[in-house]
Amino acid sequence: MSATEPEQTVERLLSRLAAEPVHLRPGFQTRLIATLTQAAARKRAWFLPARGWAWAALTLALLLVLGVGWLATPRPAATATLEVQEGQAVVQQTRPVFLTINRSSERTLTKGQTTELAPGDRVRTDASGEAIIRYPSGSTTEIQPGTDLSLTELRKGDSGWIIRLKVWAGETIHRVRRTLDSIPIFETETPLITAGVRGTVFRLHAISEDHTYLATDEGLVHVQMGDQAVDVPAGYEVDAIAGQPLQVRLQAAIQINLAGKPKAWEATLSAVSAFTLEGTAPPGTTMVLLVNGKEVARGQADQEGRFTLPMTFPAEGTYSLELKAVGPDGLVPVAPPVPFTYDATPPSLEILEPATSEVTGASVTLRGRTEPGALVRVGSLQTQADAQGLFSVEVPLIPGTNEITVTATDAAGNTVISTFYLVRK
Repeated sequence: MSATEPEQTVERLLSRLAAEPVHLRPGFQTRLIATLTQAAARKRAWFLPARGWAWAALTLALLLVLGVGWLATPRPAATATLEVQEGQAVVQQTRPVFLTINRSSERTLTKGQTTELAPGDRVRTDASGEAIIRYPSGSTTEIQPGTDLSLTELRKGDSGWIIRLKVWAGETIHRVRRTLDSIPIFETETPLITAGVRGTVFRLHAISEDHTYLATDEGLVHVQMGDQAVDVPAGYEVDAIAGQPLQVRLQAAIQINLAGKPKAWEATLSAVSAFTLEGTAPPGTTMVLLVNGKEVARGQADQEGRFTLPMTFPAEGTYSLELKAVGPDGLVPVAPPVPFTYDATPPSLEILEPATSEVTGASVTLRGRTEPGALVRVGSLQTQADAQGLFSVEVPLIPGTNEITVTATDAAGNTVISTFYLVRK
């Protein structure tokens, strides 16, 4: 064998190594080291002594082994980008270092910071934390405060991107992008259900291990809970509760508007008996308001989904209000019945102390009785009546005549005012 033959043999093996995939064929590395050892055992190359060849061969073999190990170390095929938008997010990650050696880490990110997410990574937002995950496909997941989720799968399939998440707890909003040349697979799992889509927008709230809420805003979401399965179209929602059947219903955002001021659905109506119930529903949906089981108002959601239902209470009292939508098979409940009180009577107000109009001292304790829970104001001072309607306020006085105005306001907004005078001697 000539002096150049070992070099040519090494060059051929290196060329074969460069063409090898990440997962090497069995025995290839062994044959490489054996060939280099044989080359080093030769007496002398044309420019190196025999001992130099041996050291060079061993060094090259070591470098090749390390390089092959580095190439053989698995790495994420694809990653997503996490960006914190508010508060903080804790990210748990596990990454391979060399062959089967992994390194786990936990980082806390604040507003504006980003990191790459790979399958197996977990994200937890704090009570004020908000973040967004952007996937290579163009889809996104918006993470709300107090949410815990894991990215379980992210890869490019034959027909599009495959993305799978597990939401352990909290709320997320998913916007799944579908292109003309690809059909993505996007599945979100909670401890109770699995939701699969092919391009849509939906909201998910993992309330507990036995309760998950899902609402679809665009497209269609397929929900699986055990052996039950339902499709949730745009404008509809479902409460998945362990041990109960899956029931799809219309979404409805309800708000009571009195004299232009929004009030809570469960509220007490003030002196004006007429009010307006406002909300949103799928455009064109006919909404029906029932009071004590009887229909009192009906209206249709406009092109933007807004509806308005005016009504008037016949008399003071507590009523049961219920909102329903007209479906293909009749009325569909969209909100549970709630109590609603119409109270048009101002609260009573009685001053118990002081018993006389003449007092001494720099201040006086004012005691009185009104409606339980009413807000009582005396000048710039305020307090709340207890369960018996009793209240007390320490009122400062100036020498001479003091005008005292007491105002009591009940939960319905009805107000009574009493004005009297105290003379400080």
